Amino acid sequence: MSQLKSIPTDIQLPDIYHQVCKALKKDDFANIWLVGGAIRSTILNNPVDDLDFVIQGNALACARHLADKLNADYFTLDAKRGVGRVLLKDKASTVIDISRIHSNGIKADMMARDFTINAIAMRCKDLKQIMDPTRGLEHILSKQIHMVSDQSFADDPIRLIRAIRIAVQTNFQITPNTIISIRKHVSKLSQVSTERVRDEFMRCLAGTKPIKAVRLLSHLNMMSYILVDWDDTQIDQTLSKFRALESLIAIILGKQTPDAACEYTLGLFASTIGQFRPELEKYLSETVADKSNRRQRYQLMYVAMLLRSLSVTSKRKKLDNLLRLSKSECTMIDAMMTIENLPENLSIAEKSLLRKHESTLPNMITSRKARAIHRYFQKNSTVAIEIGVLALAEIISKYGPQIPHELWEKKLSAMFSLLNGYFDHYDQLIQPKDIINGNDLIQEVGYMPGENIGSILKQITEAQAAGEVSDRDAALEMARRLNTTSHN
Repeated sequence: MSQLKSIPTDIQLPDIYHQVCKALKKDDFANIWLVGGAIRSTILNNPVDDLDFVIQGNALACARHLADKLNADYFTLDAKRGVGRVLLKDKASTVIDISRIHSNGIKADMMARDFTINAIAMRCKDLKQIMDPTRGLEHILSKQIHMVSDQSFADDPIRLIRAIRIAVQTNFQITPNTIISIRKHVSKLSQVSTERVRDEFMRCLAGTKPIKAVRLLSHLNMMSYILVDWDDTQIDQTLSKFRALESLIAIILGKQTPDAACEYTLGLFASTIGQFRPELEKYLSETVADKSNRRQRYQLMYVAMLLRSLSVTSKRKKLDNLLRLSKSECTMIDAMMTIENLPENLSIAEKSLLRKHESTLPNMITSRKARAIHRYFQKNSTVAIEIGVLALAEIISKYGPQIPHELWEKKLSAMFSLLNGYFDHYDQLIQPKDIINGNDLIQEVGYMPGENIGSILKQITEAQAAGEVSDRDAALEMARRLNTTSHN
């Protein structure tokens, strides 16, 4: 057991760590260790949104108890290996994983890990008890990523992708010997389940520099094991659109650099679309399917943009076989891969590009524009906002620094109108409250059951969005006109 000598003795672990320790049963607290990334992040003064523990005892029972005490969600990640996950309902959606300790004890557990910077454990009962058998603390301070042993990648090839993710996330250097071992074992990625490859790749896309991660994965010949038909020879062309998308998402998520914000194209995007940044950040950070995996909307946008750059043969493959995503995620990505131009008829005068939160529509929204906004969201359903951002990224990629100012201003103006409608006037423009239904059409107007009723109701809803129909009588009158027209 070694004392903590390379970092301050008054190390400040996050508040959630102390909440966890307080919620643990007495016997569990005596036999549990904090391990891995949380220690590294704390040493580097980086945010901690994941906590990993190992325990001598029943890890699944411990995780369930912790979830109950913290009013959190519980998931069994691996019943055979004894790994339970606790997902907090806090703003950061903090993840707490609890695993059963190695049968030969804490040192053996550390020696079986991937990289030395993750092979560090602090005993919760006494934080001065540090297990660091591979000099991980030293490597954290020197910002180096070392494999624990020559067997690290052979034991679990998913660590090949993880090495890239951690290097990009921390800005650490992968040591030459570790790089040599990565190249040696790349082919072993074919032995890893699609689901595990997907999860590790998605974590790469969740970082602040996903394009750097993809470029490194490509450089080390790993991308072809992640996306079928990946062409490393076309990496620059493939990543052009990806880079543009990353720049826009960085602004939305509040991760842009000062230089990027000052550049004309991104600066105008930040000042115009940035007015909706809090809502956009929340929207694009939403988890799409099972919340235990935390795959977010903006990560699916990255996948869609990459798939658009692949060959025709890849596009014909079923998405659910490509990355084993959920049906809802596949549907969303498929829709996002067909990017359409933002409607230019939504452009408005520059002086009107100031967000308003009135309950009634501003005068700048004409009936024609209201219809266009409503139709856009109806057509693109669950990914309308994503498609808009992707379209802007495509324009940036196409023109680069030479983008015509008039064109960019028109497209941003159109996007502003769409976001203004969605976030500030949803009940008026996007989904007006129904004022009549199918029974009304049958009983009041004389429609036969099933006789274009759905189509008629959609037209009435669109007229509501345009401000042409505002009450039941007007809606029924419109239905009568449509009924008469359809029978002439």
